[in-house]
Order: sequence, then C-alpha cells, then structure tokens
Amino acid sequence: MTVKEIGLWIFIFFLYSFFGWVGESCYRSVKQKKFVNRGYLNGPWLPIYGFSALIILYLTYPFKERIAMVFLVGALSVSIIEVVVGLSMEKLFHVRYWDYRGVPLNYKGYIALPISLLWGVLAVLLVRFADHQVMQLTACLPLPILYVADSILLALFLFDVILSTIQALHLKRILHNNIQSINERNKRLRKQVKKHRAELNEKVLKKAEKALKRNPSIFSSKHNAGLSEMRTMINEIKDKLNKDQGK
Repeated sequence: MTVKEIGLWIFIFFLYSFFGWVGESCYRSVKQKKFVNRGYLNGPWLPIYGFSALIILYLTYPFKERIAMVFLVGALSVSIIEVVVGLSMEKLFHVRYWDYRGVPLNYKGYIALPISLLWGVLAVLLVRFADHQVMQLTACLPLPILYVADSILLALFLFDVILSTIQALHLKRILHNNIQSINERNKRLRKQVKKHRAELNEKVLKKAEKALKRNPSIFSSKHNAGLSEMRTMINEIKDKLNKDQGK
C-alpha cells in the first residue's frame, strides 16, 4: 500500500464517520424533537461507522459483485464490531451507548437480527454505489491538500477522543458515587454531596452532562439506572451544591 493510498483511506474513514454521525444525529433529533449531537465523541463523527465501512470494503473487495456475499459479510462484520465495542464501552464506563433490548431477536441488547439485516443492506449500498462515488471524489484531491486535511482531522480526532474520554470518566464517577440505589437516592445524595463536594464541582458536572446530551438513549446496566434517573441525579446534585455555596 502506497503513502497516497494510506492518505486516501484515512480521509475515507473520516468521510464515513461523518456520514454516520449525520444519519444518527438526524434520526435522534427528529425523535427527540430537538438537535442531538449523537455519539460518544463531541465532534461530527462516529468512528464505528468509519471503521465498519473500511472493514467491509476490504473484506468484500474480492467478491464485490456478488450481492449476497456482500450482504452477509456486511451484516456479520458490523454485528461483531457492535458486540466488541458495546462490551468494551460498558466495561470501561459502565454505560451503554445503544440498547437493542426492545428489538426482537436481540443478543443482550448489543445486537439484534433486524439491525444486522439493516447493516447488510447498507453494506450492499456502500460497496455497489457509495464507494465508487467517494473514491472518485477523493482521487481528485491534490496530494498536499489530502495530507494537510488528514493531519488536521487526525489531530482534532485525537483531541476529541481524549476530551470525550475524560467526560465519560466523570460520568462514570458520578454514577458510581451517586447511583448505588435509586430507592435510596435522596438519602445517599445528602451523604455523597457532603463527602465528595470537592470532586463534584460545576466543571465535572458539565462534562458529564455533555456526554448525556450526546447520547439520549444512554443506559447503565451496572447501576440499573436509565437516562431520566441520571439526569435527575445530576440536577439534584447541582441544586444541592448551589444551595451549599449560597450559605
């Protein structure tokens, strides 16, 4: 693989990450009736779409004319990615960024047959139609512009990953300290705010709130708390801290 080809693949990764972000953000925004910046990251990209697109294009290259094989490989590969990423994110941050448990024929909420079939259809559209257009577009870019664009995108992406991880860890800390039991929420709130006042400051809460706003369907199986409980807890902590600061 040449240096130019590597540059093209990097640029294509960001393109499909952006397309995925646009699709998911539009869907969530319509559903929530307000703009939702979807995803784990702050920026306009969902890397799981970028990685999935590259993997599908690579795996299906030898038989890209065989629609059935492309469909099968696309459905299986993206489903595997969803399981691996979903399990890893929940292990690291104790929350789920998607949950298919309401979808028929799902596996622990990480994947579901109807969703996997949708990935297969999208894989066919990607390989047979979208890829050709995208390759023509990127091939027209002069090498200096391509390298500069890749460098800027990679720098911004790395910064976003670090920032978003910090926000997710703050959210994890709030959940760990304050959502041990929803039934005893008020009692634990008074104790935890007093004990962790120095940690649960305004800056920490804002970072956790950003992570929640980007992921309206976020779910925590470890703490058995849904989105509404998390937001209520954060609001109560903020109210309590504001009252304490006003004394």
